[in-house]
Amino acid sequence: MIIFALILFAIGAGLTYPCRKELVLSWQSRHWPSTVGYICGSVSQEGISQGFTTDGTMAPTENPFRVTDWIFKYEVAGQWHQSSRYSFATDGWLGNDRYLEEGTEVKVYYCPSAPSIAVLRPGLYTPFLAGPTVIVFGLGYLIYGLCRS
Repeated sequence: MIIFALILFAIGAGLTYPCRKELVLSWQSRHWPSTVGYICGSVSQEGISQGFTTDGTMAPTENPFRVTDWIFKYEVAGQWHQSSRYSFATDGWLGNDRYLEEGTEVKVYYCPSAPSIAVLRPGLYTPFLAGPTVIVFGLGYLIYGLCRS
């Protein structure tokens, strides 16, 4: 049981480590101050994603894609900053850009200690919690295993 707990702890740590900064920032962003910003442009990326069909044949497929990230500018303490981060979710802009165009006014939430870090939608992105959840289960099993022996 203790070995299983240590394995769970290691898996949780492995899941948490790569996104630790985004996890902390997304948690803190819930209380960030806001300011008015403006959409000032966009950056598009195009490419071809490769995958497999879902009809049971698993034939290779190539699907073209286009992703647009909007750039917004905002002012904090007399200094202008710009960012393209919609939220701490990896696919934040998808489905949220229907009504945006250059000049659109947006509400920007910025980090008070580093105003160049900003998002349009603050808050915790729940998939970031997978690693810490597995760590908690691992610690629970470890405590349970140590108490039983």
